[in-house]
Amino acid sequence: MSGVVPAKIAASFTMAELAVLTVIGRQCQRASACVLPVDAIAALAGCSRSTVKNAMRQAKLLGLILVKERRVPGRKSLTNIVSIISKEWLGWLKLGVGVKRLTTTGSHFHSRGESARIVPRGGGSRPSIRPGGSRGGLFG
Repeated sequence: MSGVVPAKIAASFTMAELAVLTVIGRQCQRASACVLPVDAIAALAGCSRSTVKNAMRQAKLLGLILVKERRVPGRKSLTNIVSIISKEWLGWLKLGVGVKRLTTTGSHFHSRGESARIVPRGGGSRPSIRPGGSRGGLFG
């Protein structure tokens, strides 16, 4: 397994809960803590709010994460701060496992260096596309 969560830890969770931990892990890789609201984590993981809460509760019980609540009396609370405290998981994230680095190139794919031109089909009203250069005009 080459995801954000090590296989030994991932074995304790369902696929949906693992998706939640992956979102949290990616956020912790970027900013050392996850401050996303539960709804945002659920949307990114593709699961429900209750799955997010269950995954976080289970991870907390296993000693994988620390959840700091930021309650504000008389007003809406701030989002929780979720930090990874598992040495195994932190070491896994430092290795950069599961991180795909994309490189961009200036080259584009062209089939045999030719461009396509639109040619009308015989008897029908829908044109077809055939290889070859455009020779002035739409059907020329």
